[in-house]
Amino acid sequence: MLLRRKACAALIFAILFLMLASQSIQRRHFLPLSLTLPVIAVTPTSRERGRSCGCVESCLSDLGGSNWFQQRYDPQQQPVLRSTNNLMDPTELRWWLV
Repeated sequence: MLLRRKACAALIFAILFLMLASQSIQRRHFLPLSLTLPVIAVTPTSRERGRSCGCVESCLSDLGGSNWFQQRYDPQQQPVLRSTNNLMDPTELRWWLV
């Protein structure tokens, strides 16, 4: 019985040792934080560029960015349809659901 307990303890210790060793080996392959890109090379965020989204060149939702979007955009329209307080016109709703 004592031999069996010692064998189980040795097995648990060996498994734990292998897990810790594999973690330390795996961590060596990651690049250290000092090799990351400098802060200057990071592209500006959408807030810094004054846009409402993260598009690279231009965004359809920016006012004045697209004539097509400007003609069809309704700022009063709610973005999500709900069963209550639905402000969408029935003909528009039918057009979207068809």
